[in-house]
Amino acid sequence: HLAANWNRIRTSRRTIIHIPSLGYSQHIREHIPDLALQQNLQMGRLCDILDANVDVIYICPLALSEELVQYYNKLLGLQAAVRSGNPEDMADLQDRFKILTPEAINSFPDDHLCLATVLRYSPRTMQRLQALLQGRDAYMVGGVPHLDDLAVADQLQVPLLGSEPAVAQLYSTKSGSKRIFASAGVPTPPGEGDIHSREQLLRALSRLVLEHSEVQRWLFKVDDERGGDGTAFCDVISHLECYPCILRECQGHGPEVCRDSPARELALVKISQELPGLLAQHVQPVNEKRFPTWEKFLQTFLTQGGVIEAFPFSASVTNLTVDLLIEPTGEVTLVSSGDQLHAEGPLRSSGTTIPQRSVDPEVLQVLCFKIGEACKSKGVLGYFSVDFVAFTHPQTREQQVWATDLDLCYSDQLALTQLLLYMTDGNLDCGSSPLQGPLGSKESKIQPKGTKPVSRTLCCSLQPAPSSPRCAVASSQLRHSSLAGISYSLLLHTCETRGVGFDLQEKQGTVFVLYEDQKRHSLGMITIGDDLQGVLLTFARNLFIIHQEISAPNMQGETNFKMAIRDIEAILGVTAENKLRLEEEQPWEADALKE
Repeated sequence: HLAANWNRIRTSRRTIIHIPSLGYSQHIREHIPDLALQQNLQMGRLCDILDANVDVIYICPLALSEELVQYYNKLLGLQAAVRSGNPEDMADLQDRFKILTPEAINSFPDDHLCLATVLRYSPRTMQRLQALLQGRDAYMVGGVPHLDDLAVADQLQVPLLGSEPAVAQLYSTKSGSKRIFASAGVPTPPGEGDIHSREQLLRALSRLVLEHSEVQRWLFKVDDERGGDGTAFCDVISHLECYPCILRECQGHGPEVCRDSPARELALVKISQELPGLLAQHVQPVNEKRFPTWEKFLQTFLTQGGVIEAFPFSASVTNLTVDLLIEPTGEVTLVSSGDQLHAEGPLRSSGTTIPQRSVDPEVLQVLCFKIGEACKSKGVLGYFSVDFVAFTHPQTREQQVWATDLDLCYSDQLALTQLLLYMTDGNLDCGSSPLQGPLGSKESKIQPKGTKPVSRTLCCSLQPAPSSPRCAVASSQLRHSSLAGISYSLLLHTCETRGVGFDLQEKQGTVFVLYEDQKRHSLGMITIGDDLQGVLLTFARNLFIIHQEISAPNMQGETNFKMAIRDIEAILGVTAENKLRLEEEQPWEADALKE
């Protein structure tokens, strides 16, 4: 139905039902802390009403208070004011969007059900949906696909813009994404997938260590895990006692001999004998609470399967995420791109700077086109995101770009991008574009040898295009335990008095994404401006101000604000000398970075 009618539907009056459900398998949902909150990080989906032909029904996994509903009424009512730059042009758009909370949200407290399942077992909400959709063109956009997405779509008799759950489960795993990247013919890190036994792991790692002496750090990724939770790492070579001896032998025989000879077999035996003890002692899981030891991690890794992957052998590494859409007609479109922020350590993304500035857009488009075509050939449909890592090769000084991960679902970054487009009236360079096949000269740019290096620090001072499209820093993952001690209305008022707000005329400033008001320990924040350096500094300053306002001197609270500020400091390359200059010119910025 969607494929046959898509060109008409996408340009006519329509209703989009957004269900930000995390339909992971049960054993993963059980380990997601505060599942309902994690399913509500994408309130930016409401901003699809930027298109005058679109109404949105957002299925919410939490009961929102009247105060919070009014916050979104006010925020979405800014559309006309953003367009004109006049605050008096605010309008009531409540007839364009509905936020519905299924009545069964508290009926299964210990079952860790995803939102699609909860909605399926909420007959009153389903009846209301049927009434709202009567006689309208509509389609559903889910989250992580689950069979109950199909059941809900079936009952509502609306099409689903998304992949079949079986397809998503097969190719969203770490090993599955490697298969997609291989069929797309794009560069990936050295590594091996579909590992299910201890012997296979030791054999693969021994071979990889021997063949890639330049790689210091190896990553172990559990197939089904999310958000870096199922990742561990180890600097194998620096702890491998037999390695200097093996290196000398290889140099003595020459690389050809070491590739296929008794010396190679002997080297592999030596490495594999030493690895079990080395890994037990030196592997560091990213989530140490869940995996306090290597053995505990290994048990999950071998049960679910996983991959071994090289971490880039470079001091200058940038992770980036690109959001893509495969439309029902088969067209592949790049809808958002961003360089990752890391407030939780280098292997966990906690935010993004939009658009990405670390890779030549043409190079990225060619890679994305190839991956999009490979996904399409496997039956993938709808929104999905690809993670890349870009780094400067230490010997050649050329940039290399590896595809590292694939998530066949609507991402937090995309939801934040929708809000950014809304608050700038579409005047945002989010790196979006329809993708065409590679044209001769572009093809050469993604050969494994790489391209000229692009420095992320230099990118921060790039001038905006003549039309001055905005760029932004955004995070859906800001946490501070002291937020619980202050109401949202007071927090917003305090921020306003300290100069943290949004300028409608300039279409820049800060917007908050509020998720719930029971626990109130996390929020989203977006800072928009016309140059990345200034926006990063404003984002850091905002975090510093909020931390200052909500923390008592003897009660600093549990937070990731400080790590986020440090990451921004690293991106900007703020040296001690620069800090001194900042203190003289803009004391608050220096304070934020000191903190």
